[in-house]
Amino acid sequence: MKRFFFLALSVFLGSIAFVGTDGCSFVLWPAIEVEISVSDLEAIQKEDKVYMSGQVIGEVTTAQSKVPRQGTIKAKIYSDHKKQINESAVFTIAADKMDNDRKCLLVKNCMENRPIIKSGHQFQGYRGYRFETACLEKRAAAVWTEHYKKMVKDILESASRLSEETIDNLKAFGQEHHDEFIKWMDGVIKEMEDMAPEVRRQLDNLMKELKDPKNTTPDTNVNGFDSNQINT
Repeated sequence: MKRFFFLALSVFLGSIAFVGTDGCSFVLWPAIEVEISVSDLEAIQKEDKVYMSGQVIGEVTTAQSKVPRQGTIKAKIYSDHKKQINESAVFTIAADKMDNDRKCLLVKNCMENRPIIKSGHQFQGYRGYRFETACLEKRAAAVWTEHYKKMVKDILESASRLSEETIDNLKAFGQEHHDEFIKWMDGVIKEMEDMAPEVRRQLDNLMKELKDPKNTTPDTNVNGFDSNQINT
């Protein structure tokens, strides 16, 4: 009797692992929800489809206006497809070619080998030609980020003290790319053993401020900059 019970349970669990309530997802492997900010809702509504490379991968769950013609779209990505979208993805609203009476969301990844999204991830929606050029902008930004990192490392290797302008630039970059910058800079600080003590002290203060803005200590060292001071 016990063997029959466990066999029946195994068959049941095996079946629900592959058959979902929406054809793509089930309670054990739920869909994920993403949020897209748009400048114009363009009449998109609940149950409009989400397409990626011509394939339905999800559907709109809500579309709300915060101000006239602007708002937020929430969509669920079916469990079978949630690993297809990464953090570089961009969205746009378009006419659904499979249903002329409805709108849809189109999504594409701009770069490969980027982190897979988790439920609650927020995206920016693009309209018209901006959707077509968004990936070029993202790739250019990625190239610039790598160039900026190399430039910063060169400065840190040669400077004996960083100027206020350099600190301000690093702070602005760190605020814009917060988590990525902190992870990268922590590695740089550990890696560069020959960094000047004053530079290391300045970076430590900067990192403390970025990690915990409420718990910052003002830099009381107001001595003049030496000949190795570098501005960016």
